[in-house]
Amino acid sequence: MGGDYVYGDEGVGMINEFLIDRKAKDDPEGTALLLKVMERPAMYFGATRFDYMQHFLSGYDFVRWENNVNSGPSYQLEWWLLEYWLLHTQSATFHGSLNGFSLFTRCFGCGQEAFDAYRVFLNTSFPEKVDSICSELYGHKYGGERNIVRYDWEDDVPADHYQKLAQAVLDHINEIIRRADLIYDQLRVYVCRDSYFVQVRFMLRGESGWTDDSELIANPENHDLLVAIHANAEYAGTEALQNFGIEVFDKDETDAEFVVRQDRPYSETFAFDYERWRKEFFN
Repeated sequence: MGGDYVYGDEGVGMINEFLIDRKAKDDPEGTALLLKVMERPAMYFGATRFDYMQHFLSGYDFVRWENNVNSGPSYQLEWWLLEYWLLHTQSATFHGSLNGFSLFTRCFGCGQEAFDAYRVFLNTSFPEKVDSICSELYGHKYGGERNIVRYDWEDDVPADHYQKLAQAVLDHINEIIRRADLIYDQLRVYVCRDSYFVQVRFMLRGESGWTDDSELIANPENHDLLVAIHANAEYAGTEALQNFGIEVFDKDETDAEFVVRQDRPYSETFAFDYERWRKEFFN
């Protein structure tokens, strides 16, 4: 994700410094504590637990806020950066009144894998302008431009609604691949969803064999299409997606506290599910 590029239609380029360096400039005291805790979390909390660290640092910052001490950069901005990073590394999004850390633990859990991933996030450079991915998914911005079909709760949903959405998902995935100038003759798509989170990954077979989507989802030029894919995948019915050959793994989890909890073990994460699907697919 490093390097120079033009972002979206506004011609806004990269900020060529890592997030951790930006944080250190804005909040040297808080950043130093973050790095110290991340180096040896078990010494502080008795366990390598990412959720423990988040609770601790949130309390630390709240005390500073109560004492009128500048707590550094906006947490809302960092949440937005985390959402952007998760979309372009894990192809994962969320909806509802959550924040990026809920999605982060859904992707990586709360153990050592979460600390490893968070270090990568802190050492990533980002576009100058990053908006809330959740707002992009469900705001009016893409309503008429990206084939995202929306209905109000009181509307009568047409019988072919889910079929059209499933077709839109496939169309947008094919558009990403076309933009990447890849030659392929077979495509495999993976959708994993629960009550609040969606992950969409795909593999394609070209002249050099099977490849995953890592470079495609990391490319900021595909941002709008990734947003459209996720918005469509959120509403498309399981059967309709499967009719287009898309592998669907819906988690039957309706308990909000269970779904969004931040003490999730790695074995219940998107990353674990995706690796298992890749192994099954290649075998």
